[in-house]
Amino acid sequence: MNNLRKSASAEKPSSYPVFIADGVIYSNFIWRLKLDELDGRLVFDLRRWILKVDDDPRPTLKGLCLSIEHLDEIVEALIKAIQVRDSICNE
Repeated sequence: MNNLRKSASAEKPSSYPVFIADGVIYSNFIWRLKLDELDGRLVFDLRRWILKVDDDPRPTLKGLCLSIEHLDEIVEALIKAIQVRDSICNE
C-alpha cells in the first residue's frame, strides 16, 4: 500500500511551505509532510488533512510539527520501527 506522492525537489525553496509528500489514509483523509518556516525557524510538519467535496484539503489538529533539528533522529527512529514491523510480520 504505497499511495505516496512526492512534491518537492532537492533545490533550496524560494518560499515556504514546501510540500514534500502525501499519501491516502482513508477516502476522505490524507497525510501530508511539508517543510515550513515558523517564528523564523525551519520546521517539518507531518499532519492529517481532510478532503471535503468541492474544497481544497484542510489541515487538522492531528499531527506533529518539530524543528528541523530533530529530523535525523525521527528518521532513525522510523527506520527502527520499520525493522521491528518487518521482523514481527515475517514471523
